[in-house]
Amino acid sequence: MERLIDWETELGRVDSIKIFLKNHPKSAVLKKLTSDMDALIAKGDNAAKTEIKELLKKAETRRKEIEYKEGLERLKKIKAGIKSGSSVPFSTNISIDDLRALKGDKLPPTLGHLDTAIEKYKKGHYYGSATKKHAAEIEATMRELFQKHDLGMHIEDDLLEKVFNTHFKNTFETGSSGGYSGPSLNADGSIKQSHLRLSAAHKLFDLGSTEKANQLNISQYEKYGNLLDHDKLREATTHNRATQYGNVAVRFKKDKVTCTWTAGDSLSERYQPSLVTDPKAVSYDDMYESKLPVKGTQTNDMTKFRSDNISSYLELQFHGDVTVDCVESLTFPYDLTEKTKSKYLGFAQKWKSIGTEVFYIKNGKLEKL
Repeated sequence: MERLIDWETELGRVDSIKIFLKNHPKSAVLKKLTSDMDALIAKGDNAAKTEIKELLKKAETRRKEIEYKEGLERLKKIKAGIKSGSSVPFSTNISIDDLRALKGDKLPPTLGHLDTAIEKYKKGHYYGSATKKHAAEIEATMRELFQKHDLGMHIEDDLLEKVFNTHFKNTFETGSSGGYSGPSLNADGSIKQSHLRLSAAHKLFDLGSTEKANQLNISQYEKYGNLLDHDKLREATTHNRATQYGNVAVRFKKDKVTCTWTAGDSLSERYQPSLVTDPKAVSYDDMYESKLPVKGTQTNDMTKFRSDNISSYLELQFHGDVTVDCVESLTFPYDLTEKTKSKYLGFAQKWKSIGTEVFYIKNGKLEKL
């Protein structure tokens, strides 16, 4: 069974090279390597499988060389329009190639093959005809939605001090998840292959096999949140199923985080993540055929959008480090000035001391600490 899985993984890597070659048809080296790998796949014996592994190493090395050269060129163009040391404005349409150029070897490893993951998804059965038909409209609507509303997550108020003293952690670091119950790690520190979030991450971001040798460091995996209504009072006083993960709404500075999205819980693997700065229709699917955000869809009210265009919450996946410096504001769903909330008022004051805006709800109104 393991050999079969390994072989399927190698075939997936070959497919990734083919997708890359399709977009880089002038690469004679990749053409030759791909042709040789196809011939070996046709043979299918053990010797051929061994040879394919060697050819894959060469092909992937060549792909990295091409990506590096392209990145340098894109970086020149991007920097020409951005002052040195300044943040890239969120409204700029930042693609995965732009991120490669901007971040270089600091690009979060979960995003290294995002483009090939998207191309693979387009060939699968979840990417339905209605989504394809309205792709341009969906992408335009989502771009507008992400510009208007806030990138955030919900966490429990009891965890605020821990986060303040460390950083925002993923499910493998915390050992808890809404989609998995049980210990995350093996005795040797690797992630259990039975963990549903591990298999989902590797499929959604084209990370290959989930076996120990191919796993990322646990802190390198994505963290999860959801798109919050920019109207803090409306968000705090209307239903959002993501509050099952915590009662405090955390909003991040858009120029400090790198984020992908899906129209629902990505654990189902029905949707393919794409960047919030370069949204793709693949992040929806035909399960929402009657709810697709086509031209004319309202984007001002996120609460209404959740009701009309998705079934629960719009999931965000945060890539790379997410620290306290990334936080713009916290919104508590209760009155922080009540005596019974004094512990949380103390937490809130610590966050405020580093420049975080803190809001709370009192008598149905939004108040600022």
